[in-house]
Amino acid sequence: MSNDAAEGQTNAMAAAERLRGVAVTVLVPTRNEGDNVERLLGRLSTHFGETGRSYEVLFVDDSDDETPQVVRRAAAAGEPVRMIHRPVGRRDGGLAGALTLGMAQARGRAVIVMDGDLQHPPEVAESMVAPLLDGPAQVTVGSRYAAGGSAEGLEYRWRHWASVGSRWLVQFMFRETRRSSDPGGGLFAIRPEVLANATLAPEGYKMLVEILVRGKWEVLVDVPYRFETRTDGQTKSTLVEGWNMVKHLVRLWWSTRVGWGPEPAQPRTDGLEILDPAAP
Repeated sequence: MSNDAAEGQTNAMAAAERLRGVAVTVLVPTRNEGDNVERLLGRLSTHFGETGRSYEVLFVDDSDDETPQVVRRAAAAGEPVRMIHRPVGRRDGGLAGALTLGMAQARGRAVIVMDGDLQHPPEVAESMVAPLLDGPAQVTVGSRYAAGGSAEGLEYRWRHWASVGSRWLVQFMFRETRRSSDPGGGLFAIRPEVLANATLAPEGYKMLVEILVRGKWEVLVDVPYRFETRTDGQTKSTLVEGWNMVKHLVRLWWSTRVGWGPEPAQPRTDGLEILDPAAP
């Protein structure tokens, strides 16, 4: 066996060992974030090295660029990463469908969801998971609007007003969301048991709203953070996604308040690429 092959086998064995019995799953939905993956993993490694928490990074990837290859290289180098790659035609439910699929595969005692574009600073992870692992909370929400938080990273003025408007709409429609100052955000963490026996209807961007409305929880903690400015890639937020969000909220209201509506389709798992160094 060559030195390179032996080193690769050693790295794979080390990665597999690190992926067993982890405290935290960092669930990262990605779409064309190849330029950001290595930096994200580097910052997470430094952060968790300082906190001492065991962790894994689970990418649910809908990319058409080099993102899957970057993740594969990271796994081969011994990083504690897994990946579910969804090819074109199998991206059921958009972002929320990806997160639903990832949560079902997460191994951590706490699952934190953050974007792969570094607008959610990886260094906030400990503040997000500590109330779950060491305290009474079942849900933590990264808030741009709590005291000490900031939404300055929103690129355009229309995105700022859209964020404020969606927050108002969500809190008006669903009383469960009023215990957070940022219930429409994409940075949050939960204990897995929050979703026990919950049937999610994955569609679009507002996954946290689904969890707060359909999940089982009692204690929620807002964690202020600074929403960073994107440096690479392009925003996935568009007017079309905004309209899809409104339609999704209406369907969620009807199904939970009136009890009317079709059974939500669950994300399919067949035909997807699964990268899991810890698999038998």
